[in-house]
Amino acid sequence: MLKLFHGKDSFLSLDQAKGYAQTLKKKYPQFSHVQIDCSSEEKDKIIQTYQSFDMFSNGKIILLKRILEHQDSKEISKNLIEFSDKNSDIDTQKMNLLVWEPSKVRSNTRFYKLFKAKGEIYESPNLNKRTFITWAKKHIKGKKLKMASAVIYELAQRADFDTQRFANEVEKLELTEKTSFTKEDLETYTSDTYQIDIWKLIDGLNKSQPKLSTTSINKLFEQNVDPYYIFAMIARNLRQIVQTKSLSEKQLGNSEICSILRIPPFTLPALKRKAAHFNWERLALIYEKTNNLDYEMKTGRIDPKLGLTLLLTIL
Repeated sequence: MLKLFHGKDSFLSLDQAKGYAQTLKKKYPQFSHVQIDCSSEEKDKIIQTYQSFDMFSNGKIILLKRILEHQDSKEISKNLIEFSDKNSDIDTQKMNLLVWEPSKVRSNTRFYKLFKAKGEIYESPNLNKRTFITWAKKHIKGKKLKMASAVIYELAQRADFDTQRFANEVEKLELTEKTSFTKEDLETYTSDTYQIDIWKLIDGLNKSQPKLSTTSINKLFEQNVDPYYIFAMIARNLRQIVQTKSLSEKQLGNSEICSILRIPPFTLPALKRKAAHFNWERLALIYEKTNNLDYEMKTGRIDPKLGLTLLLTIL
């Protein structure tokens, strides 16, 4: 059996490859198991790993990682293709050859076509924030930990919606030997990126909590986060407020609004409250002032940090 694991999210594809290998090991405990990082191994040893197989052996589970990063990747790929053409055992359960590549393999290559024709292919999905939260909930459940949806979202923000970072933070939580976690626990046990302060800034704006907004933007300034990036996030949030107000007035349901805006359901209430707080005249004025600030910042007529601080006073 041949199976390729690849995709844009290397953590997800490797996690799937390891998980699949573990499933096979439990199903066939009599099979030998080999795992090789091909990027740093000799070519002959890699080839010998899957060629040293005969019909009298119990079976084999092989996980080859990073074949395409080897300096002789073309030769190894060619040999693997020739081997699969000549050996029927690779089509049986006795030979389980799993290959993981840390990036997406082009579909027009002979390497990819081998797995498409004779095996299976797993491609890791490119997660957006909504699908990331869905994945995160499954990951937390698989670890037998308990977190409310808002806590999972907070942890996702701290990990900058990165699967590898999220999994690493979950491992830290597991070391505490606790099984249930609150937002306060995250403050104690996990680290964060500057992104968490961005989200706290937006959260403060949407919940009309000026103290939280001011504290968050000052922390971002201390971390030397690009003011233009902060401005872009504020502008994006303002667009979401306008869109939420428009869609709400059209009597669309919460699930429809979340689907259109591509936002997690539990972030919508704060957006709806903020949207209801403004009438259209006020939003038009804010948009005008925001556009003026954008121009003033880009032309150097106002200090970006000062401009952003002033912008907070009208939001």
